Amino acid sequence: MNIPEMTPAQLTERVAADCIAKGRRFIQTGTLDFVLYPSGRFNAFADARNPAQLVFGVTTALSDRLYDLSSQFTRDVLDELGPRQPTGWRAALLAEFARPGANEVDHVQLFRMALSLILGHELGHIRQAHHLSKAALGLAGEHARTDENDGVDAGADGADADLVAGPDSDRFVFELAADYEGMQFCLPLVLANVGSADEPVWQVRVKQLWLFMCAATLVYFVLEREGKPRPPFGFVGTHPAAPARLLWMIKTTLLTLSDIPGLKHAPNPDATFDYLVDAVDFTTHFWHGLLQRNGVAAAPPQVHPSLALELLPSYGAWQAAMIEKWNRVVPVINGHITMGRKLPLFEQDAGAAARPQHDRL
Repeated sequence: MNIPEMTPAQLTERVAADCIAKGRRFIQTGTLDFVLYPSGRFNAFADARNPAQLVFGVTTALSDRLYDLSSQFTRDVLDELGPRQPTGWRAALLAEFARPGANEVDHVQLFRMALSLILGHELGHIRQAHHLSKAALGLAGEHARTDENDGVDAGADGADADLVAGPDSDRFVFELAADYEGMQFCLPLVLANVGSADEPVWQVRVKQLWLFMCAATLVYFVLEREGKPRPPFGFVGTHPAAPARLLWMIKTTLLTLSDIPGLKHAPNPDATFDYLVDAVDFTTHFWHGLLQRNGVAAAPPQVHPSLALELLPSYGAWQAAMIEKWNRVVPVINGHITMGRKLPLFEQDAGAAARPQHDRL
């Protein structure tokens, strides 16, 4: 059976199998099992408290929703890109989406990226041994046990809006650290597609990077419960709201992809930031249009991670607080990572954007 012919459940199991194959590299003992959990709620989870039986999973509702959104997005993308009369790298992007048979392939690729980001995030909770770091920091047991937990153990880590924490909690650092892991799981999907002999590699890379950030945007919107209004730098349980997570994702993506093979041969290699920002902006408008078509009265979501947004006091205050928490919590996390790369620390000059300390990677 070809990948495009698989059902959402079959594709989910396929992506999970790929993630398990990668995840076994940091599993010294025990098993690593995936669960596609039957539920009408959008959720994902991981549990590493029993080293002999590590578990991660996603609900059927979340998997099915991402599959449907991926299909709708790739059907609409040419209609939205075309009227822009793009030039430069945007024209190359349009040409990539207009290639014969692209829609079917892009639908599956976008879904695989979205799901890989989620499952990689959950495996990040396991690889980084967050249950141990939380216990060391006195943060264990902050989960609220309700009747809506879908039977998922309330002690597990997961994208559950019932988690209890306020803006002063350090717990959201664990979610951003897991996001960083999710990005690493998506990187092979970005690099795997090299296109055909008649198209430059950089052109294919632009499209794959763009799709990756579109996938991240869709994931974060869905996990915020279908676009309910949130403060741009507020919290959804222990998770930063979508705008904050997307800005951080762009920064950490640039750490990993700034010298990605193929992009350095693009007409403007420094435009990588623009690729990622444009993807978030494009997907945000797609999301808003989808809500309107479904009869949902919603103001345009304020998620545009432009330089102007980064200069807003609200973002500056959020970033400063986040860097302080990150640099305080991450050394504890790194102390419990027994295999694979450690998480980076950040330094920040007064009034300047955060710079990663690459020698600590």
